[in-house]
Amino acid sequence: MGVAFGLGFTLTVTDAGAVFSVGYDRFGALGHGSLETEVLPRRIDGLTQTKRRFVAVAAGYHHALALTEEGELYEWGRETVDGCGRVEPTPHQVTALVGQRVKLVCAGALASCAVTEEGELYTWGYGGLGGLGHGN
Repeated sequence: MGVAFGLGFTLTVTDAGAVFSVGYDRFGALGHGSLETEVLPRRIDGLTQTKRRFVAVAAGYHHALALTEEGELYEWGRETVDGCGRVEPTPHQVTALVGQRVKLVCAGALASCAVTEEGELYTWGYGGLGGLGHGN
């Protein structure tokens, strides 16, 4: 079981591997595709359809991540993948990490990172002030 807190929203992953969200859904952070506030925890259907068991969640200001026990990483909300601010209100697998087995995820305000089983660190999102470690 795990919990993550974003800006006005909360994610939980249950012992059974289901992911729930509750709170303010600005920019699709809840993952339901509706952009509506949820006052009670609601299971994220887009993750349920993957038929995967989730083991961890992470949340930034307006984006979220969920990790399966197989090491697959899903994300949704604002500031995903390319950091350009587009909004993806339903979960999708992080394309750049398909084929990698992720073991750790973390989300900052506007950026995310993942560590693979091989110890490789991946970062993406807003990289102002060099926060992503890409040298720019």
